[in-house]
Amino acid sequence: MKRLLNESRRTIVLLFLVTCNAVPCFAKNNQDKTYLPNEVNVNGLIFKIDPRIELFYVFAYLADYPFLNGLDIKYREEIENYFSNYRNHEVISIGQKIGKKGFSLDKPIFLLLCLTENLDKRVKIPEYLIESAGGQENLDKFIGLLKDFAEKTDFKSFFNNHKDFYSLILKNIEFNFKDYDEVRRIENYFGYKQKSYTVIINLLGSGNFGPRVITPSGIEIYCVMEPGLKCGNIPGFDSLQMFDDLLWHEFSHSYVNHLVDEYQGETGKYSHLHEPIKSSMRSQAYPDWHVTVKEHIVRAVTIRLAAGKYGEELAFLLNFRLEMGKRFIYVKPLCEKLKEYEANRDKYHSFKEFFPELISVFKNINEKDIIDLQNDVEKYRKPDVQIIPNPLDGYDHATTLIIRPTREKDMSVQQKLYDFIDQYKSSFYPESRIVTDKEALELDLSKYDLIVFGTPEGNLVLDKYLDQIPLVIGRNQVTANRTYEGNDYQLITGWINPLNKNRKMTIYTAQNVERVIDINQIPHGGSNYVIGKNYKTHKFGNYKRLMQVWICE
Repeated sequence: MKRLLNESRRTIVLLFLVTCNAVPCFAKNNQDKTYLPNEVNVNGLIFKIDPRIELFYVFAYLADYPFLNGLDIKYREEIENYFSNYRNHEVISIGQKIGKKGFSLDKPIFLLLCLTENLDKRVKIPEYLIESAGGQENLDKFIGLLKDFAEKTDFKSFFNNHKDFYSLILKNIEFNFKDYDEVRRIENYFGYKQKSYTVIINLLGSGNFGPRVITPSGIEIYCVMEPGLKCGNIPGFDSLQMFDDLLWHEFSHSYVNHLVDEYQGETGKYSHLHEPIKSSMRSQAYPDWHVTVKEHIVRAVTIRLAAGKYGEELAFLLNFRLEMGKRFIYVKPLCEKLKEYEANRDKYHSFKEFFPELISVFKNINEKDIIDLQNDVEKYRKPDVQIIPNPLDGYDHATTLIIRPTREKDMSVQQKLYDFIDQYKSSFYPESRIVTDKEALELDLSKYDLIVFGTPEGNLVLDKYLDQIPLVIGRNQVTANRTYEGNDYQLITGWINPLNKNRKMTIYTAQNVERVIDINQIPHGGSNYVIGKNYKTHKFGNYKRLMQVWICE
């Protein structure tokens, strides 16, 4: 019994000593705790929610920073509840001070990626970041105070306590992008690899940025990206193609910018090309020729990457036209030059080797070219209206022309189409007038609403004006907001009379003239356009205007 008592005492003493020793260990671990990782790797592309970026935008939220996204999610409310008592922290005032000097938009993000997660310097901070903050002293003070803010608010606990929320976002991305392989495409296009490729999901901030960080072991490239939508309280992206465009654009900056810097002496010779587009460039935050050159080349590369993945037609509709509409007029000759690069990769093994040839484009642009390119901008911006009519919007019978084709390849089928058009007129527009496409082109069509039947090749009016509509009807595919492969599609669309924006036009067309007969059987009253197949609705949607250019939703 005595022995058992002694053993019990020794056990109690041992437990006491262990407990006493454990207390300082626990405190030390709590003080030195690290951020829990929140990232997934999809075919070499890392998707990440980064504590440095989240910390900055918590500060930005408290500082009433204007560049925040508009996603109404519970996460924003939780930030308000957790951090609202720290609005008077000194980092707020110093951040606002250096922000007025020019340390805003992408610059804070570029800075933070030069630091560790604990905000210690890990690589040399570029001189332009120091200058934008008003000097090294200001920048050091901001970093020190941001670190103090993180410690006093215990930001690590806030971040780590949202592990489940962050994981849900990343799991959703991992599922949706499981077959995504754009790292390989980018590397193949530029001809060499970078150390790493990371997409940082920016949950609070607005805008998309493409920084690169030069480390002793290689170049890290980033795409810091705001979500495009939310499902409940979960942020996400609204389309894979839009994500492609952003990723290609931002990652391309990491390949392109330093080359433009290296050849600034050469590109600077052509700074007079900035004048015709200066106003449009400045309105989009590209204030000088040097930055404008970077943006033009990156956008031209993005167009070519889109063509490689989605085909020339879709790249033209959704990439090229939009960039021209934003008055990036030099993407047209740059894209033509890049086709030369793509066709001669045995000669040019990398983008860097081809770069002197690419920027020679600017040397050859003359005043007539600029006039032609500016005219292209106006063409892609038409029609200048707020709303595109639906096919069944009301028409005045007395001022409506029904236009039939004369050039269909099969004359017997064309005659059957005429019979159908006669029946259509009798049923719906008995007071309207039927004319051939040849007759129509001799009239002043600006006086009429138009209803046009036939294939793009068979009807001369369609042949002349169909390219104004952001759809392409090819022999083996139809291209709208995506490409639909096949040769049996039909299209019903409303549009504006190309000669009078106050008049309407409805088009009934198809890849084969046989499918234009009885085409009105396809329901088509509630949207701008309907793509049919075998007289069944295959896709319907509306047109939307981005940067004054109409595209398919």
